Amino acid sequence: MAFRNISALLLACATLVNAQNGATGPNNGTGDRIFMEDEITVHLVTVGKVSHEFVPNLVAASPGDKIMFEFSSGYHSVIQSLYEWPCVASGAVEGRTGFASPPQAEATDELPTYWNLTINNTDPVFYYCGAPGSCVTWGMLGVINPTRETNLTAQIEIAKEAQYVLYPDATLPAAASASLSAVASSVLAESDPETTATSNASPTASTSAAAAPDDSRPALSTGTIVGIAIASVALVAIIGALIFYFGRNRGQMKALRESMHRTQGDNAAHRQSHAAHEMTVDGITYVPEHEPRVMSMKPGGFLPPYGAESRSKSPDTVSSHER
Repeated sequence: MAFRNISALLLACATLVNAQNGATGPNNGTGDRIFMEDEITVHLVTVGKVSHEFVPNLVAASPGDKIMFEFSSGYHSVIQSLYEWPCVASGAVEGRTGFASPPQAEATDELPTYWNLTINNTDPVFYYCGAPGSCVTWGMLGVINPTRETNLTAQIEIAKEAQYVLYPDATLPAAASASLSAVASSVLAESDPETTATSNASPTASTSAAAAPDDSRPALSTGTIVGIAIASVALVAIIGALIFYFGRNRGQMKALRESMHRTQGDNAAHRQSHAAHEMTVDGITYVPEHEPRVMSMKPGGFLPPYGAESRSKSPDTVSSHER
């Protein structure tokens, strides 16, 4: 669960940076609006709490995540649309009904209402508010998982230029379809001269053109950006650990060498201070037993004692030449 939460946060951060650079559109989100609910990542989007806006209007979500829309007063709703058809319910364009919340007539700023949407894949999903004037006047639109090729900036511009709103279960007239296609082509051509103009003939042709392979250079995916960020942090941590390890070992080796030098010096001084001195008595040199030059063959050694009494001559100790 913790890993999933961290992944969601990293994905949201990467998308936020990408959006602020103008790649996917204007992101009005501020602060962390992601939390966990029964091991499910939930993205909170307020509807109408800040003027006529979805906040945030750009969300990066993974399959299985949930979008929780929080409605304030203003008779707001959330209706799915398609790229290049900003204020038109998706069912009127492709014949397949998309999601649509009912208008939240009872919502107030003090007592908001909620409506949830579960994400099944990472495809871009656009939506708009059905309140009067919200979409075409205020540009109250949002997107989940946008890309460079399907960005929110162009969608908002098309909405304000087209000035056309269509609600769920309504039919899109042919004249309106042609007009919307022309507006979308014009806006996209002005925003990106390399963008191939979509067909104005019909919604089906426009959808086919939008789905055609794009020969333009692809942008880095969000996963790639997150991977690069994680790898960079790991590399910095490894380098720091190596510097600390070798630095500490170098200090330990230096301390060991200094300790060995001190020990050798102390041993030499100890040996010198405790070295036994030779003694000459009556012309005979005596060397103590522990002198290394002497090899004692039996306990006690073979040296005579040093005392004066040992030097008294007796018949048993007189040399043969004195007799």
